[in-house]
Amino acid sequence: MLCCNEMGASQQNKYKQLLLSLIFILVIPALLPDIIDSFSISLGILLSILVFLRQFCLNNRLFRLYALFATAGFLCDGFHLIAANGWYTWLAAVAADSIYFMFLLAAVLLIGREIFVGQQVTNDTIVGGVCLYLILGVIWSLLYDNLFLLQQQAFRCVDPIAFFELLYFSFATLTTVGYGDIMPVTQLAKMAASLQGIVGILFPSVFMARLIGLYQLKHS
Repeated sequence: MLCCNEMGASQQNKYKQLLLSLIFILVIPALLPDIIDSFSISLGILLSILVFLRQFCLNNRLFRLYALFATAGFLCDGFHLIAANGWYTWLAAVAADSIYFMFLLAAVLLIGREIFVGQQVTNDTIVGGVCLYLILGVIWSLLYDNLFLLQQQAFRCVDPIAFFELLYFSFATLTTVGYGDIMPVTQLAKMAASLQGIVGILFPSVFMARLIGLYQLKHS
């Protein structure tokens, strides 16, 4: 299990690099051709994981071990994108999504613990909350991708479905925009989208309530 760096809470601006890498995931792929945008999303996820690991790993040995595991996920994703279709490319895609999902879930747990257990409201707290919200969107996009890999008819879309479309659908669902150009079809996909919509509503409310509560406590 990932170990949290207890000294990390005293560091300033510890989430800025993570925020930049998450913005990279959202912005850069939209400017690139189809197959390159998938590579850039995977690269952005890898960069986000490496930044997270650098902040939270206790020592260099753990960092190198976890970084090697995350890089293996990136290589699996790259193999899936460039190799001919077959069971091995499908397995590589599932493996990449699963590895990314595991690391980002750990990031949610550790960052969430720092934000919601901390007793001070700082700029870092706010940036960390934004990072947490964006990571939730990426996590659900990985879940949707796995659902699509397991069952091609899990989603209905006006365009051919690639990971960028699922990333877009994830953030449209998280923010409860729901344009309707991509729709969940199977029961698992519908349930995953419904749960994400609930999280997308609850998280900002709980986070803001936490910030206001800490602010009032400090000035009472």
